[in-house]
Amino acid sequence: MANAIISTAQPQFRTTGLITLTSAQAYDAASPTATKPSTTSQTALLYDVGTNYPSLLRLTPITSANNFTAVGMRVVGWNSYLQAAGTKVYIPTVLADVTLGYTSGTVASLTIDTVSTFFFSSATIGAGVPTVNAYSPATAATTNVQPASVIVDAVGSQLITLQFKATGTTPKMGAFWATI
Repeated sequence: MANAIISTAQPQFRTTGLITLTSAQAYDAASPTATKPSTTSQTALLYDVGTNYPSLLRLTPITSANNFTAVGMRVVGWNSYLQAAGTKVYIPTVLADVTLGYTSGTVASLTIDTVSTFFFSSATIGAGVPTVNAYSPATAATTNVQPASVIVDAVGSQLITLQFKATGTTPKMGAFWATI
């Protein structure tokens, strides 16, 4: 019997870039809609035909400053239904609801594409989303020099959007992402 090697592709990160948010605004509605989800002032569309992608999504959230409060990231999967009339409707599933934060100490930062970019050091998963694994170094460290990330099961979603919220002066947020 021959030995089989099972491996996972190691894709490069892609990024949403930093999206300028409205301070203290709640997440965009994740309601069934006849309009295809897209990038908005609070939401980034990651990919829009997920059927050929692996089911796991690795996310490392980023921001433009290290002092925002009430910071969060929501991952929403969308599937379409083709109506008898030939038009589509899009049905959402909240795949992850993540509260992001920093601990005291040095906040990891780096200039990326000429923009100062900061990384969160803690990621706490909200209740009711069992398909998420958090890598949250701040829960075990006193300084936050390692970025937090999450791995989310896309559970067959055709479209994936990230929604962001933060309170502060001109908050900007985004994420590095890869399918695995």
